[in-house]
Amino acid sequence: MRILLLSLLAGMFLLPVYAQKKFIRLQTSEINVDSIKHYHRILIVSEGGMQAYNYMNNLSVELIKGLKELNIECRYHYLGDPLRVNTDDSLKQARSWEHDAVLRFLPLANNERTRQHDLSYFTTPAGSNRSVYRQRPIVTEYIMENSFELSLEENNKNIWTARLESLSHPDKLTMYEKVRAVILKEMRRFYLIPRE
Repeated sequence: MRILLLSLLAGMFLLPVYAQKKFIRLQTSEINVDSIKHYHRILIVSEGGMQAYNYMNNLSVELIKGLKELNIECRYHYLGDPLRVNTDDSLKQARSWEHDAVLRFLPLANNERTRQHDLSYFTTPAGSNRSVYRQRPIVTEYIMENSFELSLEENNKNIWTARLESLSHPDKLTMYEKVRAVILKEMRRFYLIPRE
């Protein structure tokens, strides 16, 4: 019985640590679609600092894979850090690839932070009436916070705008598959891509 209670007690402290690792939200803020769209070639572009660069390199691989399954050819182009290069010139170069639409990711916030969790606990040894404090190491967890504005443009006209927010562990590449699924689901909802 004590083992069950101890495991439940440990679960109560550990569950919030693992339950809050991933968070993905996509909110559409503007939609200007008058008919069902049939894109065959989408240019994906992004800009930002090093964290935005790493995030988008991983996400673009997943987006290209997901859109390829829908027979949509894609190309990804990183425009650079707007504090160091002229991203408008880079965008003009990227637009030289023949495309139907441009899916642009503009970083709003890219932060890396740490959280610490103390896994120490109290226990009562068998046959004893007093509690014993069990010292455990403090676990440090690295978290990436990313926020982007997504815009789908066709002939320099904004078709769809959304805000993507995610909170994740930097080493978990499976998170990018989940972000891809969220983005594609939202695009299907507004008939921007085929519904399979």
